[in-house]
Amino acid sequence: MKAGLKTYEAFKQVISEVGNIRLAWFTTFNLNMDFFEKFVLSALAKMDPMELRSIKDYEALNERLLNSEDQGVDIKVFHDFRALNINVKKTSVPCIGVNPAELGDDFKYGVFHPKVILLVNEENEAWLITGSQNLTMAAWAKNVEAIAIRKLNEKE
Repeated sequence: MKAGLKTYEAFKQVISEVGNIRLAWFTTFNLNMDFFEKFVLSALAKMDPMELRSIKDYEALNERLLNSEDQGVDIKVFHDFRALNINVKKTSVPCIGVNPAELGDDFKYGVFHPKVILLVNEENEAWLITGSQNLTMAAWAKNVEAIAIRKLNEKE
């Protein structure tokens, strides 16, 4: 991935402002695990994604994010159960397939389509990132996508 790609660079900037992240939840329609694990998870761990080459590198990333001495990061990915693009999953981050029909009659024939990221730091401060980007390389690196980033100032 080249430097200067807006969605990826914006995400890394937010990560640097948030501080120590304790919760990172993602929703998406289309999910590419290879992209998510290499780029999004490495950004959360403040690692260079190009350092992830072998399964041992991914095991170290997994350990750093999920099992660190300071309790790790609660990471979850919610996606439409029909739209998972996966080759080999390299981490133990939970990916939860959502069937819109189970959300109620109004969603019976729809898709699970929200694209939201919730980040919470160790001080319980929260940020929302939303836009048009799925969790795919094309969305974060090539496509023209909308993105909005907001720190939540009120608990409501």
